[in-house]
Amino acid sequence: MEYQTIKDEKVPSLGLGTYRLTGNACEVAVERALGMGYRNVDTAQMYGNEAEVGRGLEGSSVDRGEIFLTTKVWPSDFAHDRVISKTRESLKKLRTDYVDLLLMHWPGDGVPLGETLGAMRELQDEGSVLHIGVSNFSPSLLGEATEHAEIFCNQVQYHPYKSQDALLDQAQKLDYLLTAYTPL
Repeated sequence: MEYQTIKDEKVPSLGLGTYRLTGNACEVAVERALGMGYRNVDTAQMYGNEAEVGRGLEGSSVDRGEIFLTTKVWPSDFAHDRVISKTRESLKKLRTDYVDLLLMHWPGDGVPLGETLGAMRELQDEGSVLHIGVSNFSPSLLGEATEHAEIFCNQVQYHPYKSQDALLDQAQKLDYLLTAYTPL
């Protein structure tokens, strides 16, 4: 497995995205992917499959410490108390004490960015979240986010027909992980 190093953290370069995977198929896919050598698994509260991902993680023979696990908070849950409670629900479903990366799933417009990221920092301080990130943020919005937290990652649609050159340049300058979803 190849790794990238971001902010002194090794992150597996290839990950299993679980969007649209549900039920037993999701559980089996996670377990098999880990058996094949994958060490990066991505889910989200909105996907409705965190419990299946958790069972797949638990059913594999891979130690939790070897897996880089990401989940995301949906914009309707960006208020401080909702971030905390929904993330704790995610941890129970995922059958883990922590996630390696917690992302804001999309930019929100109803809750101040600092409130959401502040709640995520609290989860980070208690050890439930190792790294904080965002998804689908523009360069300017990501710049604003860095005023409230150390941003580890921006997960965006990135493929040959959707260039993200400005974000890639920014990621290199600010040392954050730019993660591509739907890369093919």
